[in-house]
Amino acid sequence: MILLPDCAIERVDDRTPPDVARALQRRAGSDRTRIARGVYVDTSSWQHLDDREQHLVRMLAVLPTMADGTAFTHESALVLHGVRLLHRAPDRVVVADPTAARADRRSAAVERRPMPPGTISTVTVGGHHLRTLDLGAAAAAFARTSDHRAAVVVLDQVLRRGIPREVLDDLITAAPARGRTRARAALSFADARSDSVGESLARIVLRDAGAPAPELQREFRTRDGLVARVDFWFPEQGVVVEYDGAVKYRDPGTRGGRTASRVVEDEKRREDRVRAFPEVRGFVRLTSHDLRSVPYVAAVLRAAGVPARA
Repeated sequence: MILLPDCAIERVDDRTPPDVARALQRRAGSDRTRIARGVYVDTSSWQHLDDREQHLVRMLAVLPTMADGTAFTHESALVLHGVRLLHRAPDRVVVADPTAARADRRSAAVERRPMPPGTISTVTVGGHHLRTLDLGAAAAAFARTSDHRAAVVVLDQVLRRGIPREVLDDLITAAPARGRTRARAALSFADARSDSVGESLARIVLRDAGAPAPELQREFRTRDGLVARVDFWFPEQGVVVEYDGAVKYRDPGTRGGRTASRVVEDEKRREDRVRAFPEVRGFVRLTSHDLRSVPYVAAVLRAAGVPARA
């Protein structure tokens, strides 16, 4: 069950008194935000939600208008299943419709798509039961229509959550041919060992920079039994590459009760332990800002002794 975001929905329909409807419409753009036809939310509450929470509210907003047999798919289904997306969750919710022959984006609130292969499950959000494609089907459908990086980020997580690669490949094969090659390319590169969205993206950028394939999640063990696991290890060059995501410093939920400064200190001690191993000859940290430039990452790798394209 998913907790309902703290953002009450107000609706205008045929049963709404005219004066109430007019009052809500007048307040749109000030203290009310219109998120679908006849659906409003408190602007202050809305602005305090992140993109995933806003998308959940958008799904609840269109739920009464969904036809029988339809289900959430693509990004909407992935959000319901707790999958992190590379990009922001879209403003339109995505609905699979067995009567649709092609994608339909005429509505500002709903994107309708043909029903992809796979089974339907139900996810409960704040007491509301939402029909959605299951995790594997949603990921396979998304991979056929998204860019390579976004697809790999999703497929890494789905593999890590135990969906077999063969099942995903079967779902991709069972769908129409359009997008199949793109989806298979993403699936062939996907790896369950990537531990976060940032690590997935870093792995793609390392490949695009022309670096050799690194070992993922390599463990270094000290004599006293301490274990340091690194994101990427280039054994021939003796170079460690770590994705240094800002979330570990900014988000209290990932700090385990530590202050941001304590996290920095712990990361420095961990790096020192790794550098102390004789086989480690270089240590590189890459931030989300660094990953925006493949040439920059290639230059950083070359400076550390890892072969990469100019």
